[in-house]
Amino acid sequence: MLQLHLAVLLFGAAALVAQSTQLDALALTLGRCLVAAPLLLGLARWRSGGHRAWPGLRHGLGAGALLAFHWAAFFQAMRLGGVAVALLSYAAFPAFSLLVERLLPTQTREHALPAGWQGLQLLLLTFGLLLLALPHGGQGSHLPAALAWGLASGAGFALLAHWNARLRSLHGALALTGSQVAGAALLLLPFALPALATATLHDWAALLLLGLMCTALGHGLFQWALGRVSPFQAGIAAGLEPVYGLLLMAGLGQTVEIREWVALPLMALAAFLPLFEKAGMGRWVRRS
Repeated sequence: MLQLHLAVLLFGAAALVAQSTQLDALALTLGRCLVAAPLLLGLARWRSGGHRAWPGLRHGLGAGALLAFHWAAFFQAMRLGGVAVALLSYAAFPAFSLLVERLLPTQTREHALPAGWQGLQLLLLTFGLLLLALPHGGQGSHLPAALAWGLASGAGFALLAHWNARLRSLHGALALTGSQVAGAALLLLPFALPALATATLHDWAALLLLGLMCTALGHGLFQWALGRVSPFQAGIAAGLEPVYGLLLMAGLGQTVEIREWVALPLMALAAFLPLFEKAGMGRWVRRS
């Protein structure tokens, strides 16, 4: 469990690392992918011993496009609204997971929340987002766009999770992650390379930290932990990403608005609802 939570902590730190650079969202995403892809593919090769089938080009480019969109939208939300807004608006991805489940009937429903719990989850997420939408400081004009990009990032992640869930039985998780990170890099090269070429030494130091620690090591630890805990436990831990991110912000002396501290437990509770339902509390919520 320690490795699992360390991985989620590294995921939450990604926005803080990216914030220290002057690169735009596409350049940040490309740099992250270029650094992380070789290490992830190497780890996948080492773990499989070369005996497991590798995902094809279709997966690499298709899932890579979703991953590139997810990360670029998240970094754009961070640029427009700050780290806290990006983390908390992205945390609404469970709502998009429900939508994907409804629209794509091939999605497994064995761990789906009952309808009453889904309604409560959506209500908590909505209240949290409404709190974030309140203008503050000098960012009022940028908040709607920041929230929209954060929500788009969550939607991209929900689609990517569905894609990967369908292929995980055929390929190793690290091979899936490495191939889609490499695919994202290939797709972004024509659009983000000119901006990346202007990166300073400080920018590259941040990209190395972002790619090696927050991406390659984070995903490596997360996939290693998946072999030792249930997917249910992993999903609950992943819901702590905004919690760890805001705690890191506060620990580093960055300002966290009161409304962001209020929105945080609402988002976290929405992520933890499956745990409460599994614990037998479903009798308190009307099932349908």
